[in-house]
Amino acid sequence: AKDVANIDSSLKYHYYDTLTTNLTYYWRMRARNITDTSSWTTPWEFRVVPKKPEVDSVVVSKNQFNFTSDTLRILYYPNGDIGDTATMVFDYSLNNGLTWFSTTNILVSSAKFPIKNIPTLMAWLSDKDFSFIENDSVKVRITLVGIGGAGTPRASSVFSLDNNPPTFGGLTTAFAETTGNAITLSWAKGSDKNGPVRYYIFYAEKDSNAINYSTPIDSITNENTLTKTLIGLKNYVRYYLAVRARDRADNYDGNTVVKKATPSKPVRLISITSPSGVFKDSVYIPFEVVAAIDDTITMIGEFSKNDGSTWFSILQLGGRATKVSNVNFKDSVLWRTRSDNEFTESMTTKFRLTAFGLAVNSATLQTNKFTVDNTPPYIDSIKSVVNNGQNIAGSVALSWTKPTDISSPVAYQMYVSETATYNRATPNRAFPLTKPSINVDSMWIPGLKALTKYHFTMWYKDSLLNTDSTLVSKAKYFTTGMLTDYTNDARILTDDLAKFSDAWKNNNKLVGDISPYRGTFPAVSIDNDGIIDLEDLTLFVRIWNWAFVNGKGGTLSNSFAKGSNATESEGNISTGETKLLKDGKTLSIPFYVTGVKSFDAMNLMLSYNTNSVKVDSFVLNNGLKKYFGESIVALFNSDSKYGITSTAFANLGFKELTPETTTELGVLYATIKNNTYEGSFSGGFEIYSVSKNINQNGTLSLNYKTEPVLPKIFALEQNYPNPFNPKTNIIFALPVPSNVKIEIYNILGEKVIELVNQQHNAGLHTVEWNANVSSGLYFYRINAESIDKTRRFVQTKKMLFLK
Repeated sequence: AKDVANIDSSLKYHYYDTLTTNLTYYWRMRARNITDTSSWTTPWEFRVVPKKPEVDSVVVSKNQFNFTSDTLRILYYPNGDIGDTATMVFDYSLNNGLTWFSTTNILVSSAKFPIKNIPTLMAWLSDKDFSFIENDSVKVRITLVGIGGAGTPRASSVFSLDNNPPTFGGLTTAFAETTGNAITLSWAKGSDKNGPVRYYIFYAEKDSNAINYSTPIDSITNENTLTKTLIGLKNYVRYYLAVRARDRADNYDGNTVVKKATPSKPVRLISITSPSGVFKDSVYIPFEVVAAIDDTITMIGEFSKNDGSTWFSILQLGGRATKVSNVNFKDSVLWRTRSDNEFTESMTTKFRLTAFGLAVNSATLQTNKFTVDNTPPYIDSIKSVVNNGQNIAGSVALSWTKPTDISSPVAYQMYVSETATYNRATPNRAFPLTKPSINVDSMWIPGLKALTKYHFTMWYKDSLLNTDSTLVSKAKYFTTGMLTDYTNDARILTDDLAKFSDAWKNNNKLVGDISPYRGTFPAVSIDNDGIIDLEDLTLFVRIWNWAFVNGKGGTLSNSFAKGSNATESEGNISTGETKLLKDGKTLSIPFYVTGVKSFDAMNLMLSYNTNSVKVDSFVLNNGLKKYFGESIVALFNSDSKYGITSTAFANLGFKELTPETTTELGVLYATIKNNTYEGSFSGGFEIYSVSKNINQNGTLSLNYKTEPVLPKIFALEQNYPNPFNPKTNIIFALPVPSNVKIEIYNILGEKVIELVNQQHNAGLHTVEWNANVSSGLYFYRINAESIDKTRRFVQTKKMLFLK
């Protein structure tokens, strides 16, 4: 089975590793000379049974505590067939052998090794199984597995294993002795489960990263010794120091507490000079100090704003004394006050100076109180005096609270701009307040445009030139109102007309002089000419009409629900009989006033159904015009979309009405729509007299029902609208009851639709056509015949349909 050639005479055995455990093998062996291939020896025969390898004993090294490598050195004694190849099974127990755990974290010569029956060394990497452990009941166990199978497990004696460092908080203080050349260290006591600890001292000069923790400077073997004075150190050199504890297994604690100290002699502050006056930004504070030769002095500053009750650290402090000889040394520090508190304002400021030498010993002195002002004058807000912050027109009086500042007087400047952008160098419009006085708290700004948003920005400074650079908090904007909005309610109402009328008759230029103007209407500004004339009246009428059209005039809800406040007898406005004029389409409604003597303005405001009527005009009564002459003015407006009409009267003279007499104001004319001869008007009236303090208002309600005038002849009206899309109305007149047929034809003469084919009474009639045809020219024809067949009417008209 095996031919082994060229075997030298020293070979004692040959190794087979493919045998099966517990089987008996019979062997035969023979040999021959290498040069004589024919002469074999007589075979030797023998029987072999493979043997299980055993471990006679396991001994753990006496130095079983090893924190540096966490490796446990173990000596074991194998016993088996020489030349057998074995593998090792390694177990450990943490409870004196009650429970075992396998691990592969071991170091052996190879995965399989030959048994030599001699003491053999191996290692257990205990930190691979658990990084930190302190246990007194540890055992290890080795089992060898060879060709003959697994041998009997052999355990070591119980031993202790310590991979845990001692408990230690590190260095607590490092105090540089005032005698120089020495630093005293102190620390809290360390402890370890497996016995006493030692303390090791480390330090480096000038750099904490230079500490070499592998080479201690000194050690203390008594764990109860908790202080050590290091002598012979260099003065004025910064030392970085640390203390670490080590147990008897050479486990070091892991703290990284480093303290610093500098041996030197103490520093002394001799004096500090208190500043006098008021300061802004920077304050120089002289001091006098004494320190040892080659010491370096660092100044730490603090400030108080309340006479020393509370202190704050100073972040920006310039100046320090270096290499001060053992004599009085004078210097000064610079406190940049704005860097620590941008808006400091205090008359009870104090400064405290602490001088530190390299040994970190210190001396402290403080100044008397002085004044620091980095804060601009305080003004809470800008507001409009007259308008109380609401809409303004033409000009405005602005006010603000009187500023509070410890550095008076205060200078102001107001900037007015139509944009939010503010540039003090190139203002849109500037109004300087030339008298720097803390008592200035208001100003008048004229020449503003109506209906324009203005930004008012105030710039101000105190005597130290402190100013609010942002100006955001002191900026205000108002949107100017309409010209002639005297009551400041953002509408042009009857009370505004009354005030203008009163100003006209009394030559009140402050109110009535509103022209000429410049700008684009209605955002205009006034260039007063010093007189009240027709130009001013024309502008007021234009403003009145613009306000009505743009929803800024009176409404039924805001004009006639105010109650009354009259010093004369109660006035009233009423309506007369509504009549239908001869054209059969026009309504006339007269209005009367009673109980009124003095008035500056009156107003009628009515609502109506736009599907029933269209209000056309209001005509003043001839007698009223003749009595008042040119001093009576009527302002008529009608909104056919929303069904609102307004007629205002202004009395520009001093003539009065007779309150006991009913006076006709005039007639309102309206056109009937859609043959609607029945309907209503509703609304109210206002009567104002500024000088008499009259503010009278009331409601108006009118129902009308008229009979239409019968047509005298047959007629076919032009359709409306025309052109149309898709609806249009066709109106026809019948003087007598008739049978009516209305038909629509296209341009080819083809009938499109028959709209009407029935009997109608005499009168005006309207029929609607909702067309669903293509664009083009169409014809509509009426064929009407009286019931008694005595009269007949036929007519055709054109109409245009456009999509």
